[in-house]
Amino acid sequence: MEKQKTCLLIWPPLAVTSILPLSIPFLKGYLKKKQAGEIKVLDLNRRYLQHSSLTWLTLTIFLNLLTKLFGGNPAGKRFILAGFDMVAGSIAKRKRRSIAWSLDSIINAACSNFYYKENNKIYKILKHAIDDKEISLIGISAVYPEQLLFALIIARVVKEKFNKNLPVVIGGAQVTKHINQLNNKLAIKQYVDFFIPCDGEEPLLNLLDGLKEPKQNFLLKPENFPLPDFSGFDLNTYSSWIPLLASKGCFWSRCTFCTYTGSTGNGYFINTPGQTSATIKKLKKTCNASRFLFVDDALPPQFMRSLAENLIKEKIAIKWSSSIILNQAFADKEFCALLKQSGLESVLIGLESASSRILRLMRKQHAEISKAEISGIFFALKTSGIKVRATVLFGFPTETRQEARETLDFLAGNRKSIHKVWAQAFSLEEGTYIFNHPEEFGITKINYADKNSGERIGFRYESNQGMSSKERDKFLNNLLFKTFYLKSKL
Repeated sequence: MEKQKTCLLIWPPLAVTSILPLSIPFLKGYLKKKQAGEIKVLDLNRRYLQHSSLTWLTLTIFLNLLTKLFGGNPAGKRFILAGFDMVAGSIAKRKRRSIAWSLDSIINAACSNFYYKENNKIYKILKHAIDDKEISLIGISAVYPEQLLFALIIARVVKEKFNKNLPVVIGGAQVTKHINQLNNKLAIKQYVDFFIPCDGEEPLLNLLDGLKEPKQNFLLKPENFPLPDFSGFDLNTYSSWIPLLASKGCFWSRCTFCTYTGSTGNGYFINTPGQTSATIKKLKKTCNASRFLFVDDALPPQFMRSLAENLIKEKIAIKWSSSIILNQAFADKEFCALLKQSGLESVLIGLESASSRILRLMRKQHAEISKAEISGIFFALKTSGIKVRATVLFGFPTETRQEARETLDFLAGNRKSIHKVWAQAFSLEEGTYIFNHPEEFGITKINYADKNSGERIGFRYESNQGMSSKERDKFLNNLLFKTFYLKSKL
């Protein structure tokens, strides 16, 4: 009788530490459903941080103490989790500053002895989790840029210090984004057997079934979504929000700066509200959870209405949060009241800009909605008791300082309706409409040699219009913006 195969799934450093990941639980749930063997999980992100920071260790001890005193959701847990994120963010920033932050530099550093201390630290953690005679396959999920660096380090440690014949697979958003460059780097092929773009569930199953070449560019459609399995993660050390996915792709999928078209094959697929309600009921029981965070790019208003009606009808008492696209449906106070009644606690909105010209260039759905109407949507959500969080994007090609200030002024004028704002710099991504049609956005030159622009590792480019990258960074970091951000309590 053939020996049962064992797959070790690794969530690598350095990732957000307060929110549970969904990629690894999805993979585990799918492989268990397919009876692919024993599936183990290692939260290496937490293990690494515990070995890297005295502050982290102190916070962990304090959290455990509070849990014993107050139960599963202790008072003050939110502040401790915020402390965890601050420690992780600080370490991530130091790693980005330790090298010239680019895709080539990340690969070169991982394949050299530059991070020998990190290699030794990873080895000490892994030696308690890996039995090379037992493990048949290692899968690593790299969702954030810093995780790609550590995924490569982990792969090298496995091959050099455990078993050079043990298959190592790396997937996740960072692999999908950089797949062309990664496949062309000879230095890392000695450590990584396969890079898996798009969804990894079926490719991992292929390898566990003995296939020599896994399926590529696999897309897991919602009707085949597994029940996420969060075993392997200490739920007590994360926030009480359980991540959930109802769809694949984006139902708008026209934004000129977005990579969804390239990663989902221009398709959009969504579960039924009934199936989603059933998944929530199961997770509520298995995870003892009552708060759910939809990590979809955005949920359509009609889906949200049907889901809300189902939750109310079936008396599923939860709190939930999701991203939405600015749509006039959310200006309807009765609709917002229904969402609130069902447990909707907050929404995340990709405002990106308040300049109508920039919004049209971005091809945002709300490009033709007036500022007054957008303010009305914010107000309707706020007065219904739903927190509004927004993202804005500065430095979009051809954007002027005046247009950037227009966005700031709009945010300031709506500060009573907006709970929080996240601002980020524009990043030129491969596969986007802008990347394929740079001349339409005043881009005169793209540096194809290396991805070395910003934390997101985009392409550096030159433009003959709007703010330069230096002006954009100065705008993002200047005292005016910081003062506005703090005083408005966004």
